Amino acid sequence: MTDRERSTHRTQGSPVSLRELVRARGYFEKPSAPVVLAWCAHCALGLAALLVCVLSHHWFVISVSLLVSTFGFTGIGTLGHMASHGASFRSPLHNQIMYLVSYPLMLQVSATYWTHNHVQLHHPSPNVLGRDEDCDLRPLFALNEEHLRSMPHWWRDSPALRGVAVLILLPLNGFSIILQGWTHLVRSLVQSRGRRLGAWLDLACMASHLGLWLALPMLFFGARDVIALYVLRVMLIGTGLFAILAPGHFPAEAACLAFDQRGPSRFYLRQAATTINFRTGWLGRFVCSGLECQIEHHFFPNVSHVHLRAMQPIVETYCVQQGIPYRRFTWLNAIRKSCLSFVVPKVVVSDIDSLWQSSTSPPTCEETSLGSDLPPVTDGNPR
Repeated sequence: MTDRERSTHRTQGSPVSLRELVRARGYFEKPSAPVVLAWCAHCALGLAALLVCVLSHHWFVISVSLLVSTFGFTGIGTLGHMASHGASFRSPLHNQIMYLVSYPLMLQVSATYWTHNHVQLHHPSPNVLGRDEDCDLRPLFALNEEHLRSMPHWWRDSPALRGVAVLILLPLNGFSIILQGWTHLVRSLVQSRGRRLGAWLDLACMASHLGLWLALPMLFFGARDVIALYVLRVMLIGTGLFAILAPGHFPAEAACLAFDQRGPSRFYLRQAATTINFRTGWLGRFVCSGLECQIEHHFFPNVSHVHLRAMQPIVETYCVQQGIPYRRFTWLNAIRKSCLSFVVPKVVVSDIDSLWQSSTSPPTCEETSLGSDLPPVTDGNPR
């Protein structure tokens, strides 16, 4: 589709700004009650199941309760993620409280690290080489051909070995996040010479986490048992977070962009072309807290997860009209495709304009729920 054709298509009907339409539907409102209820439910589920796990002597009960507890704490993580974007409450203070309690206190994920890597680097430039650190998994793995070329030849020539390695090392994902968080937090405190209040609050919560989840339980149980349970929980929660976060950007359909393709122009194209949605049932939606709607979240990261699913017809319509990729897979298929990218790395796209699609073709997804009654929408800005 040529630029002239796209311009003609955009002016047909009565175009309205996508942001204006989202605002008119009330999706920028932030209902706090559903967020608080969901967080309390996940917390109660996680803690209650963990207590059953600790007190039970039957392996079956221990296993089931540990999985249920993992579900609860993973949900705390996804809700904390939304708070990190200021999407949960109107009040920045309330968002910060939920953010600090959910991440450094409950999960030992540094808020300082997450804000820098995820909010400031990843979201403006998803899957952009040299900018988005979430897609740079070196020295062990490579999600794109450019990173793979920097690795030893025996590793480059062994896709099966890489596939086995990712399955073995995936449970260590939680420890990797914790280690990166501590490293970034300490570096931040040193570089700022201790002048950042947020970093000190983050450190206080991280230290309190160790006291709450390791030191305190050792007063009642053996140190070996406490450490073993803690390690197992970190492995399970880390795997759970991978299953939710990776499908959004790891599949081959989520483009990997060269460094010079970053920048403020073509915002919606960049976000949608590097991002994938996935479908799940009500239980999956409960634990994902809107992260199954990754495209909508990347378009409007400060919109509450309560609205993201309802926004899908509007965003999908916009993408189809504008010739922007909009892909959606089943959750299991998205996870499978995410793991496959470790074996078959993605090609690096050097021209973002090559990712435009014909606006007259149907959306590339496994299930279409197009809002055909919606007016043509634009981003309100020239490309």
